[in-house]
Amino acid sequence: MPIKKNAILFLKGDPAENAYVVKSGRIRMISIDESGNEKHIVIAEVGSIIGEIACLTESTFPLCAQAIVNSQLIIVPAEIMAQRVKTYWSIAQKIFEFSYKKQRALIKQIESLSFSCVEQRVVQTLINIIDEYGIKNEEGIIAIDLKFTHQDVANMANASRVSVSKTFGFLYDNLIISRTRNHLIINDMNALYDLIYKQP
Repeated sequence: MPIKKNAILFLKGDPAENAYVVKSGRIRMISIDESGNEKHIVIAEVGSIIGEIACLTESTFPLCAQAIVNSQLIIVPAEIMAQRVKTYWSIAQKIFEFSYKKQRALIKQIESLSFSCVEQRVVQTLINIIDEYGIKNEEGIIAIDLKFTHQDVANMANASRVSVSKTFGFLYDNLIISRTRNHLIINDMNALYDLIYKQP
């Protein structure tokens, strides 16, 4: 099943008749409040299963799902999902892994919101992204190939896009982070932690 960039796969409250496996692309899971404010929760990458718990419990989707890029999904009807989980441990394990990833992302976001200083929230959100998607090479340099915008970070950090741009500008100016064509490079992880624990 193809889904185009920015298209909505399902909305919060929709009946979970199917689960979805990400064959290619990326899908983001978001929460939208009554005022239309978005809260980014987690990104489902290739191999991730979306809507699995709601599907297995015959309930409604607790979050919205939106394509970040043009993506391909495999549709798995609820009854087939239930059968496969009973039969194949590898599928159940995949469900547990992604469910744990979502839970961990929520916990980290709650921790981020405990910071009263917006700059600290933005930096903590960046650290959360590094923890999830950063890849360290042999020289110890961390690179992130996940594409995200300042607005995405703002949604996660409960901050304005202007505040995120200002904070990232500071990080670039002080060579704490840098960017290549395809990657965000983390030059000084310790400096990020120092910014988190400084006195506001």
